Amino acid sequence: MHEYQDSGFPVTFDELKTMICDHYPRSQWFHSAWSDIDEFNAEITKCTSYKQLAQIVGGSPPPKNKLIRIFRSE
Repeated sequence: MHEYQDSGFPVTFDELKTMICDHYPRSQWFHSAWSDIDEFNAEITKCTSYKQLAQIVGGSPPPKNKLIRIFRSE
């Protein structure tokens, strides 16, 4: 588990979204959850709250099966 310290400067919501779009696709978890970086970036850009952002990055990954995604309205 990683420990993080306060960086000493606040990060705006838009800066956080940019940081996630820049760094998350290079993580070991990205390709197990997402197959398209453009789709991921579009979903992050649509977020209007920290809760939505957390659900995309920290929630269950969307299924790769498009039929299941349509059925679940994802």
